Amino acid sequence: MSRYPVRLTAALLAGLALVALPAAPNPEAQGSKGTIKIATQSPLSGGQAALGEGIKLGAQLAIEKFRGNLVKMGYKVELVPFDDQAKPDVGVANAKNIIADKEILTVIGHLNSGVAIPSSEVYKEVSLVMISPANTNPVVTDRGYLNVNRCVAETTSRAWWAPNSPTPR
Repeated sequence: MSRYPVRLTAALLAGLALVALPAAPNPEAQGSKGTIKIATQSPLSGGQAALGEGIKLGAQLAIEKFRGNLVKMGYKVELVPFDDQAKPDVGVANAKNIIADKEILTVIGHLNSGVAIPSSEVYKEVSLVMISPANTNPVVTDRGYLNVNRCVAETTSRAWWAPNSPTPR
């Protein structure tokens, strides 16, 4: 398994945290800098839990690696994992809870395109950034939502590669 998706996710998280910093809670109004939360949505229970746990742990690793500058500036950085159970209705319910928490600045997820597509409709309502580490369905990004991004190629982009790739012998 390649380590590049974890590195890419980590780099995206770091960049997002620095870009989204002005959107963090007003330090003067609260008397402190506040908390920046990064949510994950993936199956943490059921048959796909191991894959979902990988998404959660990858985000946690990225936060631990890149939170230093934000902590020095007085911000607390926190991971908030959600179990979407690989079910669209659960993902949408979680998405509604996520957008209700104004300290959550981004969502890393989902594992399943069938959960990501309806959940991203909820994120779109408030322009909450979603970074997909696994979705390959073209619909995830073909709708042109500026807040929805992916780290892997969509299925149609990958289709040309497989028949033309070198076959291991």
